[in-house]
Amino acid sequence: MTAISVDTTLMAYVPKIMRPNATSLLDICFGMGTTFRSSLLLGLHTDAVDLSPSIPWQMPVFYSDAQQFLDSPNARIITADGRNYVKLTSRRYDLITVDPPPPIQTAGASVLYTQQFYEDAHHALQPGGLMFQWLYYGIDLQQFREHVRTFRSVFPHVLILMSPRHGGVYMMGSDAPITWNQSDVTRLLDSPQAVADMAGAPDAQYLEPGSWTQLLQNMVWLRDSQVDAFTGPGPVITDDHPLTEYYVLHQLFGGGPNVTEKQLRALAP
Repeated sequence: MTAISVDTTLMAYVPKIMRPNATSLLDICFGMGTTFRSSLLLGLHTDAVDLSPSIPWQMPVFYSDAQQFLDSPNARIITADGRNYVKLTSRRYDLITVDPPPPIQTAGASVLYTQQFYEDAHHALQPGGLMFQWLYYGIDLQQFREHVRTFRSVFPHVLILMSPRHGGVYMMGSDAPITWNQSDVTRLLDSPQAVADMAGAPDAQYLEPGSWTQLLQNMVWLRDSQVDAFTGPGPVITDDHPLTEYYVLHQLFGGGPNVTEKQLRALAP
């Protein structure tokens, strides 16, 4: 995502809520540094991987306090291809977050949505670790199902939340059940630093009123067997068959309009 938003700010907080004992996070695709920054605020040892060496050093354009995070002893900036990094690294992480650059159909982004990428990322997780993938609504229903089906094919446990600002969904996968409790939500999201972090997003003012506990519950869309019922049988996205590539062809001959939250909620089993 290319705008500072509550949707992106939560990409470190939500995984930490699901795995409150996590101490390490791998952030694939640095972008503006939002997830990287929030992860360090949460006290996580954070490795950020981006293919372009210049991207992380643009963080001060978006955050006036960027340098203190870039210089943090808990941070590592790694210039590498995120797809190959998870395949080759010997490190194991408690959390992995991925926010690929749009559009999804580009060749550079599609490799971060394949079955093989998810398998390698799963291998780079600690036992019980959590994979967190952002999937935005800029694709039609058939492509959306292919993405969700591919993610589900790798992880025994999957939870999908709809982002609070309605930009897309958070897909979470693990080899252990994905749950949370109210005390962790309150401790993490009602803390002064989290409140200040969220307030830095221009769209925070448009959040629906209510406690974070209730908002998080309202974000739940599908879990485990519900995911299977939604996707049904069908093809998955692989390195050799990147079904979602070819942006122009999808725009000219795509199967329909982009999905919406309203449409997806109506399709929930």
